[in-house]
Amino acid sequence: MKEVINNKVDNDTTEKDERKNYLDTEIQTAFVYIGKILFRKICKAAGIKTGNPNHKELAKLLEEMPVIMPIVIGGLLPAIEEILLRYLPNLLVQNEKGMAWKAGIPTNVIFALLHMRSTDESGRKYFKTDTIPIDIFLHGLFLWYLMRERGIDHSILSHITHNSTAIVLSKLFSGNGSNSGRGAASGTNISGANGFYSYEDGDTPNNWDN
Repeated sequence: MKEVINNKVDNDTTEKDERKNYLDTEIQTAFVYIGKILFRKICKAAGIKTGNPNHKELAKLLEEMPVIMPIVIGGLLPAIEEILLRYLPNLLVQNEKGMAWKAGIPTNVIFALLHMRSTDESGRKYFKTDTIPIDIFLHGLFLWYLMRERGIDHSILSHITHNSTAIVLSKLFSGNGSNSGRGAASGTNISGANGFYSYEDGDTPNNWDN
């Protein structure tokens, strides 16, 4: 009887620890999100363009498919990317201690470069060179840390939260007024809020790291 009670206490403690860990992950994700916005602002002030150069195309897709694309960008793609670019590479170094950056850094270079891919009007694939995806690379390192430290479920949760937050905030800061009626495809300000979440002149704090 005593052993059964002890096992129940251990299970309850484990569940509480898991919930606390998920909360810690979400809090850290929020700080990373804010940090990325500030980082992009600093880079922009220094004349350095960072972020995803496909933000206009993504915004257009969200407008054209307002139900499907939030699910794809906010949930499906983050999960796929975490499995392909973090979980699978980690299998090669899973027995190593620490962060195994020798695998984490190269895979996150790929992660950043993949956000530079695009398609022209003829359907030809190419890489854009409009921006330097430093912030996307750094975000990938954070996700690698979460995966190594807490598990793939935490990196997937963080990535989904990150992308979903970007989608929600872009909706909240957009509107139907004069500041937003010109549309994402034109690259003009569609957001309001003093352009804090705008697509104007390559200002990309929306963190479209799908």
